[in-house]
Amino acid sequence: MENHKDNRKNIVPIISYLNIDENKNIIYKENKGKSGIYRLNNLITNECYIGSSVSLSRRFSNYYSIAHLNNRGRSSIINNSILKYGYINFSLDILEYCEPSLCIKREQYYIDWLIPEYNICKIAGSPLGVKRNITFSMNLSKAKRGKKYNIRINNINIIPMITTPEAKLKMSLRAGGVSVKIFDISNNLVNEFPTMLSAAKYLGVTHKTIRNIFNTGKSYDSYIYKFEIKDIKV
Repeated sequence: MENHKDNRKNIVPIISYLNIDENKNIIYKENKGKSGIYRLNNLITNECYIGSSVSLSRRFSNYYSIAHLNNRGRSSIINNSILKYGYINFSLDILEYCEPSLCIKREQYYIDWLIPEYNICKIAGSPLGVKRNITFSMNLSKAKRGKKYNIRINNINIIPMITTPEAKLKMSLRAGGVSVKIFDISNNLVNEFPTMLSAAKYLGVTHKTIRNIFNTGKSYDSYIYKFEIKDIKV
């Protein structure tokens, strides 16, 4: 089987921009209103990053924003590398255009095939260190604290749980009693885990990160998490 470097040679991009500094305007123009998969290449280290977006021009505008790259809440290896080496030392390949609903699936294909160095987490749509908020609809007033309620994460129901501070703390400490299912943005099941710890190991993050998602709903990636409390004896 060919190694990933051979695979890279066999990939023919739809279009390549040899210098993202000089080609900024044409990159915006040619990718406006399009969704697809892209690859950023470090011309100095020969390392690369695979990404996808339902709006490529908007995604590229983030890379061209120094404020965005310097945002600690959105810190990532590719952002830091662009800051370190400069735009002049990066090229951009459009690997394919596709329907928005297929972006994650096609990104995963290229990650598996090309094994990009900058994609530390080998799960499409899940760059480590990038904070994105899951959309929550929580109808909870102060009067309801301590009662059961439903949380909807991108239209996926989490099993109702007790929300008193004492109960939440005990359940957090009993992480082994909480199973985790991870879905992509199209609500397709990516994987499921018997515990928070096993989910954390798979994603390459700390157990605390998964527990924070459980407690606060603030995610470090673009996945949808469904938690099920298997044993809530407290």
